[in-house]
Amino acid sequence: MEERIIKAGWVQKKSAYLKQWRRRWLVMREMNLCTYKSKDTSQKTTMNLQITEITEAVPTVLEVEKDFCFKVVCGEEYYMTVDSDKELCLWVNLINHIRIGRNISLFDAPHFSRESKAMSDESLITSFSHTKILINQREDHLLEFLQNAYETYKIKAEEEHKILTESLTTEIENCRIVADSLSSEASVLNKIQQIQSLTRERQNFKPFDNINEAKLRISLDPEVVSKIIRPNIKVNLKIPTEMKIRRTAITRALKWRYTGNRIDALTFSVNHDIELIGIGICTPYKTGGQISIKEFKILQGSSSNSPMIYKQNGNVIIKFNPEESIHRINIDEPVMIKSDGKYTVFLSIEGSHTYKCVDCYAQIEGQVMWKFFNTNFCENHQTNRCDITCGPIADFYYVR
Repeated sequence: MEERIIKAGWVQKKSAYLKQWRRRWLVMREMNLCTYKSKDTSQKTTMNLQITEITEAVPTVLEVEKDFCFKVVCGEEYYMTVDSDKELCLWVNLINHIRIGRNISLFDAPHFSRESKAMSDESLITSFSHTKILINQREDHLLEFLQNAYETYKIKAEEEHKILTESLTTEIENCRIVADSLSSEASVLNKIQQIQSLTRERQNFKPFDNINEAKLRISLDPEVVSKIIRPNIKVNLKIPTEMKIRRTAITRALKWRYTGNRIDALTFSVNHDIELIGIGICTPYKTGGQISIKEFKILQGSSSNSPMIYKQNGNVIIKFNPEESIHRINIDEPVMIKSDGKYTVFLSIEGSHTYKCVDCYAQIEGQVMWKFFNTNFCENHQTNRCDITCGPIADFYYVR
């Protein structure tokens, strides 16, 4: 015999993984609290909580920016909204009434008087008092969190300011010395030799140590270059700053559509010329798991048969890492990515199942804007695909 229904009604329930609000039919029985996609309770439930395992049912004010919202705590937290404050109070008090072991008689809306009887032991005043306590606790927690975040930011900002100031001072001094050394065409070589000798004594002008092997990048009249620069004199005064973009806000272990050997590819474009120096791949999500990147290529075009401009030498082994779900693969020589075309990252993967990027962005804005596209696979690659909404390719590391 089916267990009798104490109360039922429509609610908006927040999903556990994608955090989206969906309309569900909420049903209260003597032993459990369930949700269904429709009023047909013979269908499969979308949530099934045992009354004896529920530890709390309370309104939420600051946790969720929605009116008439409450949460049920049963190991995890389940958030639901109703149409009115009256309905919210009925559900909260009824759930708490049943979970602490007090029996009530069967009733149906709109016979509100009998539902009000179930609220006698834990009144609306008690609920609002509880809500006030939660608000105060939340306020204290947020203030403490903001204070800690401010202190952390302040320390980090001071450290970065100090580093940038020191770097700027060094760069200015370097530029001054180079400018002095190049002020006269006739004595450029003599002045470079003087600077080289000076650096050996002071040991604080690193770009000119072993100057015959360093790299020099400057702007000169082409007719002057042959007179003042020997072919083996190169100086590099600027160290590029590495940047990273991540295609998603979350990585999770989801069901793969295939196992064993597989091919994944992703096409992208940028609005500024960059040098690609690495990519991040999701790691195996089970203890002892291991994958092998059998082939890693960068193609110039949007097809898996596009011309190859880079190929990784040797296999890359990625093992399970409980501390990090993304593994970085460095590119041996930076690959120039132009802003006037599309490029494709192509991977042949073998081994365990890995995490996957969830809800990936089709466009990421920053110092460089990245756009992602589905790759056009050739015929012999059609059984293995990756697209912009989900896949193992998480990070792109680059310099401008």
